[in-house]
Amino acid sequence: MDERVEEHTSDPESIPEKLTGEEPQKEEKDSVVEHERVRVRVRIRFKQPIYSSDTGPRFPQELIEWICEFLWDEPLILFNCICVCRAWYHAARRVLSRPWITWRNREALQDDAHTLIFQRNAPYRKHFKDLSIYDNASKPFAHVWPMFIPGSMLPKVRSVELVGLDWSTKTPHDSFFVYLSSYTSVWSLDLRDCRFRSLTDLRRHPLRPGSVPDYIALRVRSHKLESIDLYSPAPEHPDVPSDYLGTTALNCQALTHMVAANSSAVTDLTLDLRFFTSLSALRQCLAHFCCLTSFQARYHLTSNPSMVTFEETIPAHTEITSIHSWSRFTLTDVPDQSALQLLQLLLTNPESCSKLQDFQVYLADLEATPSVAGNTSLQGLRIVLWDVAPSPQKIHSALTAVLSDIVSVDLQHMYILFTLLEVLPQNHGRAPAVLDPAESISAFHTILLRKIFRALPLFTSNDTGVQIAFYVQKLRDNPTVVAAIKAYVVTLFTPWLDRGIVQLSFISGFDASDTITCVPTSELRGDISSDSGGEDVEEDKHVGEKQ
Repeated sequence: MDERVEEHTSDPESIPEKLTGEEPQKEEKDSVVEHERVRVRVRIRFKQPIYSSDTGPRFPQELIEWICEFLWDEPLILFNCICVCRAWYHAARRVLSRPWITWRNREALQDDAHTLIFQRNAPYRKHFKDLSIYDNASKPFAHVWPMFIPGSMLPKVRSVELVGLDWSTKTPHDSFFVYLSSYTSVWSLDLRDCRFRSLTDLRRHPLRPGSVPDYIALRVRSHKLESIDLYSPAPEHPDVPSDYLGTTALNCQALTHMVAANSSAVTDLTLDLRFFTSLSALRQCLAHFCCLTSFQARYHLTSNPSMVTFEETIPAHTEITSIHSWSRFTLTDVPDQSALQLLQLLLTNPESCSKLQDFQVYLADLEATPSVAGNTSLQGLRIVLWDVAPSPQKIHSALTAVLSDIVSVDLQHMYILFTLLEVLPQNHGRAPAVLDPAESISAFHTILLRKIFRALPLFTSNDTGVQIAFYVQKLRDNPTVVAAIKAYVVTLFTPWLDRGIVQLSFISGFDASDTITCVPTSELRGDISSDSGGEDVEEDKHVGEKQ
């Protein structure tokens, strides 16, 4: 077989970068080296190998597949197999592991332990970055995982996900925590659907400073907890029993103590607002996080008097003087009134938002449309507005409020999504009215042509350029309204469509959408004038379901 692929095997997600037996002379600087390295994904389509002779024997593809499957525990040999030809490349690549490990039973754990234990596979150990363990309720195995594969066998693992642990009746042996302490490279620990007998067991994870006994010898690299996500199940979650939510409320005091105790190096924080009764309580919590730059809030401030507040559980600072310089600020599933209060965190001091790079807000009221004025370093903006009446005037006002406030020349990506409500029965089939279209559209074009937007990149993907999306599933039975809104929005964004920096999306279902990246034919523009004499669509007072 003549067709070789040595030049095309650098798929970063499936093939280790270094599978040689040579050890580096000095330890690499993990984050710096990995970020500076340029990675290019090369996809190679499968085709039958080309033989140099038509008279020679042919090697069946089934045998190639069987050979590679037989070598499942020999990653170095598999890596050599991918350099033979396309047939061997695809057969070996299917068996060769991705940069993550997932265990759902003890057998999978033992298979990987068998592969990693051999010294000849030592370079392969550095291939893995993420570890996910889904414990089996009928045959638990997570309590023995560090004994089978200690941290020295996975020296580059950064993220560990534990799902379904049940330590409510029986906790692991102390040796589990001893072996667990060898995972010194881990900086992210995700616990989901886990049960603990007490929060003392939860505190024993190796990321918490001081949780490891003194007699355990650790590497020189210290543990620094950089990210905390603390939230309960969603309010509408159907599988959450009431007694569990009650236990969560009772454990609020211990949880908040643990969060504050680990706040010194935390830069990324996600909090469930149901742990707090007021904005002042939240401020009291945030004041402990002196290095915090990324913040995400979920749900709403509680009014439950039985909920223990942060102010009651953590010794109050004599004066709250901490001013965070946010680089990322996100509000998810936060009702309007709570959102308006939280947005004050960006407005209280100019320094708090001057370095904001990523701003994401999900709201259900146009009156709470956030202002991004003062965010001179903003690079990414994502705003989702739920349950908006299908009125061009409403959409126009919201877009004007957002776009006129932008002052950052560094903006690279902007995403604004409107989920539109259904039309009231009395307005069915009517085209929504557009008041003074020429004057209002001209004013909007003036906003789009500001110097601040001259550096916007071309729309090439979901990560660059501008995307304005409309979720119109509730309007599928009213195409007249959808067509009128589409025509009006196209006319609004004509300057950006001409530059190729915006994509307009009209989503009518899970896999059905209409995208516009250039100005359509004149017939579509003509709809604006013909629709201007229609009646304005009444706002539907019923709050529709979210997407």
